[in-house]
Amino acid sequence: MHDDTIASWLDAVWPFGRAGPPFATDGSVLKITIRADDAPPLDNLPTGDSLPGVSDTRHLRIDGREFWVWEAPTKSLATSDDCAVRVLVDDTSVTITAYGSPFTAWAALLNAFHEAVALSGLVPFHAAAVHRPASLGSPEQTWMILGPSGRGKTTTVLRALRAGWLPVAEDVCWLLPPTLEVIGSDTTIGVRSPSLGVLHDALPRTRERMQGVRSNSKLLVPWHEIGALQDPVAVTHVVELRNGPAAEAGLADSSGLRTVMALYEAGGIPRTDQARTELAFAIGRLAEGTRNAVLGLRGIDLPFP
Repeated sequence: MHDDTIASWLDAVWPFGRAGPPFATDGSVLKITIRADDAPPLDNLPTGDSLPGVSDTRHLRIDGREFWVWEAPTKSLATSDDCAVRVLVDDTSVTITAYGSPFTAWAALLNAFHEAVALSGLVPFHAAAVHRPASLGSPEQTWMILGPSGRGKTTTVLRALRAGWLPVAEDVCWLLPPTLEVIGSDTTIGVRSPSLGVLHDALPRTRERMQGVRSNSKLLVPWHEIGALQDPVAVTHVVELRNGPAAEAGLADSSGLRTVMALYEAGGIPRTDQARTELAFAIGRLAEGTRNAVLGLRGIDLPFP
């Protein structure tokens, strides 16, 4: 694999070029290097904690400054036949090495890259976000929406868009903990067949693309086409989605403990000591500085919220 392959991949998954999201940080600089290599020394790895990660990845934490990621979630250790990603951290830089030729573990590489960015003080969450500007008699609101894959985050974003809110993120939120500002890094939104009607109501020009979308596939719409907000906004609500027969429709207050648990689930499993500290700080700030709520989902045709 050539380095220009990595550059093309990064251009496709990271909308901020060679910079981080447009936040005002503390001024520290973290250099992130991504490089390619053919043969990983997987047969001689030190013993560490091997845990399942997001997107069918597996993570081996060697210590607070080194970890490995690969896409064989049922195997406790990768072998020489697997593509793998190694992350090494020092005080001012992170080196990510993508091993394997041809390299195919793109989800593992994205996961490693996200953790590297998190070491700069930004914290990623598997979450959606929507924003409503201030209007007469109504203050602005920004909801950070939590729920595992399949719970309804994408449909909730579309319902909010239909109601006049601005999308911020659909899958990954980047949070700056001191200010609680959030921004998304999505490049597309994937809409499954049951939610295509909501997409059409929100964006009538997408009707032509709906033809031929099978029930088990997604219609991919470029993120910029849905009018997403490009600037950071401060989170006012952390909202956990609930569905099923016991879920009462509408917004209701939640406990801080439940919100903290949902945020830890959305934060994933940090591999480095510094990232674990950053995540804990971010969760504490969100739980204390926002309204903790749950949103019951009892039908996509209901008004939002």
